[in-house]
Amino acid sequence: MLFDKFTQDRKREAPNSWETDISHARTYVIPYFLNEAKSNSIVIWSDHYDEFREWLGKVQPIKCRRGAKRTLSLSTQNMCIKALNNFLNFMMRKERMEAQWRAQMERGFGSGDEESEEKLNEGQMTKTPAATSFPEL
Repeated sequence: MLFDKFTQDRKREAPNSWETDISHARTYVIPYFLNEAKSNSIVIWSDHYDEFREWLGKVQPIKCRRGAKRTLSLSTQNMCIKALNNFLNFMMRKERMEAQWRAQMERGFGSGDEESEEKLNEGQMTKTPAATSFPEL
């Protein structure tokens, strides 16, 4: 019932990416905290953030092609952490828990790491200007 409300909330908040959040929450986040960490109280989930990140680095993907990498990619790990943070934000909005520290994403693509920010600040990466009109054919 509560997870259904979370699903409806994600559909409203993120109409283009809600399915990914729900899938990662259902496949990795909830099973970790309930089965691996044996923590059925969401209030103490923050005590397990570091272990969750380590577990994500070791867990085998649900769908794994023959000969493919046998652990979750860094991008998928970050999407799982994002799903966890979205679930916790939902729980705070519904007043089921008080504000807590957010789980931090792994360093690398899409995590806002300092090296990328430094490159951006040094002008090594430039933003492509948006097209203001369509070219004539």
